[in-house]
Amino acid sequence: MPIRRTEAIILKSMKMGETSNLLTLYSRDFGLLKLIAKGARQSRSRYGGLLQPLYVIEAIYYHKETRDLQLLSQASLIWAPRRVQLDIEKLGLCLACCEMVLRLEGEGHGNPAAYGLLRATLETFERAESNIRSLFLAFQVRLLELLGFSPGMDHCFHCQERTIREGRYDFVNGRIYCRNCMSMALQGRTVTQDMIDAYRDLARLPLASVITKAFPKGAIAGVYHFLHDFFRYHLEEVRQLNAIDVLKQLKSMQGAFSQA
Repeated sequence: MPIRRTEAIILKSMKMGETSNLLTLYSRDFGLLKLIAKGARQSRSRYGGLLQPLYVIEAIYYHKETRDLQLLSQASLIWAPRRVQLDIEKLGLCLACCEMVLRLEGEGHGNPAAYGLLRATLETFERAESNIRSLFLAFQVRLLELLGFSPGMDHCFHCQERTIREGRYDFVNGRIYCRNCMSMALQGRTVTQDMIDAYRDLARLPLASVITKAFPKGAIAGVYHFLHDFFRYHLEEVRQLNAIDVLKQLKSMQGAFSQA
């Protein structure tokens, strides 16, 4: 039974049996992995408290092709989101990023670019002082491109014009048309230049710049609603993320307690 070693981000950790945990990892080299961490919940476990969602670890595990669940042998901590864990909104958005990867990625193959995006995003959340919702949108936009689901916002589908001051997006066919060609879109809705520019900035700017940029008022909301509609037509499985629902409930409770 070969032993494998890889860097990985813990996406989920669930109780298994009396003392073990079932881990879902997103690994740099092998993609999604499901590992059993035997004895992880014992008081004297060799894993300590490092098998937590969002932690980046080096995992050593026994791999068997005929088995869906592999066995974790050793784990060591590479990075932990200390500040994220103390912020409800940051924590919810980071877990939502992990949930998107879990729903969209397949098992059995590595995607170093997508892995690098998730790790860089978590690290940027850790140091961000503002614009964390913009950062969450930037992650979504970039993950779509890396996994081959890009909405195609670079140029007009018909005339190839890149400078689009206003246009219409055809959600059924996944195409954007500029103002001169928008009559060719049989359905869809109008998109503004501010929204298009914000989308492109979220896709291309360094993540460190995303959390410091002053986006035009309404542009980020426009990107959010655009992605919501795009997911409804093409990726229903990520339109309603559980982590976002939990975040909304926690913030609602937080507001209720602060008023009591």
